[in-house]
Amino acid sequence: VSGRILDALRSELQREEEAAAIGLPMLESAGGGGGGKTPGAKNSPGSWNAFLSHTQRDPNAKALASQLYIDCKDAKFSVWLDVQMDEKSEAAMKEGVRGSNVFVIIVTEKYFTRRFCVEESRWAREAGKFILPLVHVQDKQSIGEFLEIVLMVVFGSSLRRRWGMMTPEARYPKGA
Repeated sequence: VSGRILDALRSELQREEEAAAIGLPMLESAGGGGGGKTPGAKNSPGSWNAFLSHTQRDPNAKALASQLYIDCKDAKFSVWLDVQMDEKSEAAMKEGVRGSNVFVIIVTEKYFTRRFCVEESRWAREAGKFILPLVHVQDKQSIGEFLEIVLMVVFGSSLRRRWGMMTPEARYPKGA
């Protein structure tokens, strides 16, 4: 599984490099995660190839995030994973999302019930990040339902209004 994920990550990073080479703008704050720490960054290096978003309330998601982190590091990708960061504040999470090239969602039944998972997804959408959703094989019977929720969060209120579903903003108002 990690091999296919790494291939998708390589493909998106190559696409961004090709776009930059012909003068197309890069995504917001995407930096590629090289070199030393970005001045003022909450976590080193301050830009990453990938941000791994998951809920720690799901043991399968935690295990997949940990294994994917190791596999990405072995492949020389820089990765933002909360349990590996010194600073874990909301500001640090937001910086991680905005400073990553690819936003990986490890989708589980519990993912969209967690406030910060929803916030991270919203930040990724607002920053125009390439979003790569992953679903554990054990949850394959729920892919349709998960995809519907991912689409609502990623593409926003137009789909939510059309489908008449509750928005993440209504479920998790700011400051709650």
